[in-house]
Amino acid sequence: MPVSLTMDAQNVFKNGTVNGQRHRDEILAPYVVPYAGAVVQEFILIVDNATAHRARIVNAYLEDQGI
Repeated sequence: MPVSLTMDAQNVFKNGTVNGQRHRDEILAPYVVPYAGAVVQEFILIVDNATAHRARIVNAYLEDQGI
């Protein structure tokens, strides 16, 4: 599953399960938010409705970031 053109999700989560906080802290903050700001003004993030992707902590973070 590609996270970006140069990174694969298999290289990101090596230990444990992914919850909303890990998704925010280990994927969104370091990779998605900077990438979104660099590519276009109207960035669209597509998620598959996995529990970690739709957690309240994730939704609040994305809203705060304008995504």
